[in-house]
Amino acid sequence: IKTLHARGLPPFALVVVDADKTSYITYLELILSFSEPGSTNCLLRPGGVIIADNILRRGLVADHSQANPYNNTNTNRGKDREVIDEINKKMKSDKRLDDLLLPVFDGLGMARLVD
Repeated sequence: IKTLHARGLPPFALVVVDADKTSYITYLELILSFSEPGSTNCLLRPGGVIIADNILRRGLVADHSQANPYNNTNTNRGKDREVIDEINKKMKSDKRLDDLLLPVFDGLGMARLVD
């Protein structure tokens, strides 16, 4: 993200985050900080969309109890779940974002940069 921003490219209309889950919140914060209103070198244009993949982690973010059949599988990585829960909350609460969560398989989080 830092490399793309440093290149001074025109702002992107779409940014997809599908990488190291424990860094999702860092990626979101970088995207937002490099997309400040009025900046001459924005990463994401106003109205641009951020997509974050695997935002529900097989439902473990919403339900990490023993009732979830995936709780005892390889997908239940505690730190991943915590960070993904954090990014969900950040996307929901950030006034610069208009968010949507699609509950398909591992979940797809989408947010539009409103400024």
